Formats: sequence, C-alpha cells, structure tokens
Amino acid sequence: MRWLIFLLLVAAGQKLLIMAQNEIIKSMVKSVIKIRLEIGVFFLLGLYAIPALAQESKNFEKLSDEQYELLNILYSDKEKDRLRLYYKTIGDPSWIDLLLEYKWEEGILFCSFKNSELPAELDELPVLSALLSTKVLNRMKLSSKVKFRKKRKDESTQYISEPLINKNYAFILVRKPKSESVYIYYRDPKKGWIRECIVPISAVIECYFG
Repeated sequence: MRWLIFLLLVAAGQKLLIMAQNEIIKSMVKSVIKIRLEIGVFFLLGLYAIPALAQESKNFEKLSDEQYELLNILYSDKEKDRLRLYYKTIGDPSWIDLLLEYKWEEGILFCSFKNSELPAELDELPVLSALLSTKVLNRMKLSSKVKFRKKRKDESTQYISEPLINKNYAFILVRKPKSESVYIYYRDPKKGWIRECIVPISAVIECYFG
C-alpha cells in the first residue's frame, strides 16, 4: 500500500513538474514574441525618424572659420548701412548652373580669367555643389553691421549661400531683393582672399510707362 501511495506521489510530482516546465516555456515564448514586436516597432520608428534627424542635423551644421572670414570680407566695413541678412544660408545649388552658362573661352560674362586655375575650378563646381546645404549662421562670427532676419518675404533682406571653396577660389551667391550675383574670390599667397569679380546671374528690370 505504501509503495502504491509512493508511486502515485511520484507520478503526481512528475505531472506537476511537466506542467511547470510547459508554463515556463510558454512564458519564454511570449517574452521572445514581445521582444521581437518591440524591436520591430523601434525599427519602424527609426525608419521615419532618421531622415528627419538627418535633415535637422544639416540645418545645424557649422560653417568653417575660413567661410566666416570670406563672409566678413564680403560684408566689410565699407558698407554704409546695416545689412539685413536671412539667418540661414541658401542650400539650393541651382545657381551654379546659371553661373556656368555665362562661361566662355577667356572668361565668365564680363570677367576675364586672370588665373589659369579658374576655368578648371569652374568645371568642378557641379560636383562640389553636393556640399551645399541650408545652415544656420552664427551672428557672433559676423560683422557688427549684420542684422539677422527670419522673415522670408522681407523686401530689404539679403540671402547668401555658404562660401563654396575650391582650392584657391571661393564662390558666394548673394541674393538681393532685385538681383542675384555670384562673388568670386581668389586666395592670394601674400594678400589672402581678394575679390576677383562679380557675376550677375539674374536681375529684375522695372519698366515705367507715363
């Protein structure tokens, strides 16, 4: 009789052990499924978040000290009035195509090539245009005459691209209310950056009839 009771207890214990193991396995499976679902959700969120973060990071990329040096040369103390400047740079590189349309054998529009390097550097501009992006300017690194504007439709505001530097030349688009021009600078070994020429690429012509 005792042996029968012992065998029944052993059988019951084994059954309880098997049930407990099954519960543990079920719990582990549920945990794995839950973890996989959470990973999937985070992955999907990442797919949507990464492009937005990448675009946002572009807006906060910084200009180099040399680029600010060029902007301060562009807006030197020769300017009589305070300059109203949009606080972000122009990221659209389409102005480069307009500039190259004015290139000819011995110059670009009314500017003659004084240096043999310039034609080759102009040819490299379409490739370098990929470096352009919309960047926030640092007011503290610009001339005291510069005043930032955040309204796009302000008729007194100027817009600029970041200086695009290629070897010994730099190109800056300046968009004024009624004109667009590209300022070309040359890095002289002794004098530093000096303005080579200004190439107007577009202008608003006003006609008045009496």
